[in-house]
Amino acid sequence: MLFDPKFSRNKARYLIQCGLGTLSMFLILGFLSQIADAAVIASMGASCFICFLMPHSITARPRSLLGGYAVGTLSGIGFNALSHQAHVAAYLGTWQDPYILMAALAVGLSMIGMAITNTEHPPAAGLALGLVCDQVNGLTIIIILTGIIILTLIKTFLKPHLIDLM
Repeated sequence: MLFDPKFSRNKARYLIQCGLGTLSMFLILGFLSQIADAAVIASMGASCFICFLMPHSITARPRSLLGGYAVGTLSGIGFNALSHQAHVAAYLGTWQDPYILMAALAVGLSMIGMAITNTEHPPAAGLALGLVCDQVNGLTIIIILTGIIILTLIKTFLKPHLIDLM
């Protein structure tokens, strides 16, 4: 079957929830895109997908959204800083690019960190990857965390009116 059977029974819900997700992203991106790089804010789109298509899932809980982004941010910042250390670059000199290892380690650490803290939110692992690959500064981090806080507040406010579409 090409279309989800729930769609025919809930067409308005699908359109409204996807529209709310689109509007939320528009508002957040209007704020974020002026400062943050695309690789870093791309995770916000995946988080928006989870919040508006699976609002009652474990990964859409405020704990998962905020905690996952905190873990992903710390992991990404740490491995970004490590990748710029001269002794690390010298040690990894036989590799074509030390960022490859640092990016993989950032994703792995964010995965284990989220699993241990019960804050699993897959897009936050993507954030860790983006933070290793992009230039990181304090303002970018503040903007990203502000964006996920805004998304969490919007989703929490609307949650009683949202259904799982998946």
